[in-house]
Amino acid sequence: MMSATLVYWPDGRLLALGSGVSSRIRSAVLQQVLVNHLRLGMPLAEAVAALLIHMERDVLHIDDGHDDAIVEHLGQAFPDHQIWPDQNFFFGGVHGAAFEPGKNIFTAAGDPRRGGSTA
Repeated sequence: MMSATLVYWPDGRLLALGSGVSSRIRSAVLQQVLVNHLRLGMPLAEAVAALLIHMERDVLHIDDGHDDAIVEHLGQAFPDHQIWPDQNFFFGGVHGAAFEPGKNIFTAAGDPRRGGSTA
């Protein structure tokens, strides 16, 4: 499976995202980029590399590195959970590029989980 996502603003700004992470596409694209970058204002590269959680088949998967209090709370709320060591390929990888025409700025980010890079 793979996913391509395009966000377009009336002023011409554009955000293009892609991911090939099987059933984890929706979590990766939504959490990593759409929420972290668009809603919380994280720079694109920071949003792409952000820690994730994902619910699949009644198991909550947690990227290692979250604050201990958050992990403890999630572990209590979801007794059937798995904490993955480091930032794991399990969570896939979103790559993205953005363009701001008013500033003539291109920005790109590659997910380190998939060896992503930009030039």
